[in-house]
Amino acid sequence: MESNIVFSNCTTQGVRIQRIARVQNGSLCHFTTILKWYILR
Repeated sequence: MESNIVFSNCTTQGVRIQRIARVQNGSLCHFTTILKWYILR
């Protein structure tokens, strides 16, 4: 459940941070989002 909360937070804030400025945390969340989407696809 904890990972789900972190993932949800990454999908919303991570992508937003990625668009504003490419920071390591934002890139990591963005990469995780793409990776999970690719696996679940």
